[in-house]
Amino acid sequence: MGGDMGRKFCVKCGVEEDEEHPIIENLCINCYLELKGLAKVPKELTITRCPKCGSLRVSGKWVESSGSLEDDVSFLLRNYLTVEPTSNVFRGYEVKPLEFIYDRGKLKVLVEVSAEYRGKLLSKTYIVNVNIKKTLCPRCFALSSGSYEAIVQLRTNVKVSSEFVKFAYKTLSELPPEVTSAITEVEDLREGINVKLINQSIARRLAMHYQRRYCAKIIESRKRIGFDRSGRSKYRLTISVRIPSIVYKRLMLFNEKPVALKEIMKSKVCFLDLETGKVFRLGINRLWRNIDRFRDIDEGMIKRLKVISLRGGRAYLMDVENPTKTYTATYNPEVIQELRVGSEIRAVVVNGKAYLIPKILLM
Repeated sequence: MGGDMGRKFCVKCGVEEDEEHPIIENLCINCYLELKGLAKVPKELTITRCPKCGSLRVSGKWVESSGSLEDDVSFLLRNYLTVEPTSNVFRGYEVKPLEFIYDRGKLKVLVEVSAEYRGKLLSKTYIVNVNIKKTLCPRCFALSSGSYEAIVQLRTNVKVSSEFVKFAYKTLSELPPEVTSAITEVEDLREGINVKLINQSIARRLAMHYQRRYCAKIIESRKRIGFDRSGRSKYRLTISVRIPSIVYKRLMLFNEKPVALKEIMKSKVCFLDLETGKVFRLGINRLWRNIDRFRDIDEGMIKRLKVISLRGGRAYLMDVENPTKTYTATYNPEVIQELRVGSEIRAVVVNGKAYLIPKILLM
């Protein structure tokens, strides 16, 4: 009898404790899992899902669907199903969906809950009933009702052209999902592009994006559109985003000399002087103060020229369409690397003087 005093046995099946059969609360691991389980798992999980776009409401926020309903349920079970340990000796809980069971229009999921005990991985299966609550997400609700909280007006400093419209739609298509999901409508108007959004903070974020990346000038205004349920005034935000034409045209006249947009930095815009091949910079405020000094390059100003000879940093050129017309142009070999005798090149001709255009600007 005395030899059994320090030994432990399972009170249910009588097995003696060893490495394969540890004793937890007077039960071997198998009997413990059978009687008490590995964790307390909720019998039901309610998922809020938009019936139109499939997005999910998670922790008070709407997130994009990962694909099918089963993919969404798996994601939520793995990351948001709260399991309560039956003992503090278990570590590293994980939930893994194993099987989806459809029964009379209802969904049940067989899940495996696993945890670690003394370096050994333990697991037990449970059934979780999944309730799908269908609720329109804010974007789909706004789309169906035609409501919106903000308008971002994309404008430019010159007459709206197809170049500007193409630029506007391209930049909108490059926005991250959290911004595009808040857009309810994009209007193509004579004066520019209007972007309607369901969220004012995202509208401001969109405007700041154009300011930082495209040197836009921003003006905000508000208009009262009614009252909310508590009686407070409701306002619609309008943000005018004015984009300088040099950003999307890339090649313009500045003080009647052709320049090309090279780079937009945080607070400065870099231009390439086509006459000298040198780079000069304008701060954004200075750019807007001098915006009227920029002028479009007419299509007729761009000529196809053939290189006759190259001497001392000068190119002697002949008009391909009018061989009797010749020009002389200075050039920077570091900028105009493709220049060869007999080759053709594009140039801007202003007041009888030719300015060579680097090939990269024509791509």
